[in-house]
Amino acid sequence: MKKTIWISLCLTLGLFADLKIGQHFPKQTFTDQFGNTMQVGKHDRWVCVTFEKNVAVALTKEVKKVPKGYLEKHRVRFISDISAMPSFITAMFALPMMKKYPFSVWLIRDESGKVYDRKPGMVTLYRLKRGKVASKRFIEPQALLHIVDK
Repeated sequence: MKKTIWISLCLTLGLFADLKIGQHFPKQTFTDQFGNTMQVGKHDRWVCVTFEKNVAVALTKEVKKVPKGYLEKHRVRFISDISAMPSFITAMFALPMMKKYPFSVWLIRDESGKVYDRKPGMVTLYRLKRGKVASKRFIEPQALLHIVDK
């Protein structure tokens, strides 16, 4: 009995552990608002993850200010955890609105988003080098474009 509890605890902690500097970014498959599937690759430089609607909306407003193709040019991936959103809201309102965006938003629809660090009201920004986490920080949505331009 104790062994089973210990194994369950270890698996749970392992599944929901924070990403550490030097670790490979998780090999997770995402779908975007258009139904395309993709993964973070070794050439991607930045991954920004949002967990709250107001943060995702604020980040979207910032990204809409730059020319189409900006995220791709700077090798930025925009991931939004929408797992808490009811599926009918996603289908009826969120996805149709997102389909108007001139950029791709990769969506987390399940518990797999628990591997990413989070801080209320902030975007989690990972800088990658050859597929590994080189740094991570929490930023205001308005700071993203200033950081990735450097």
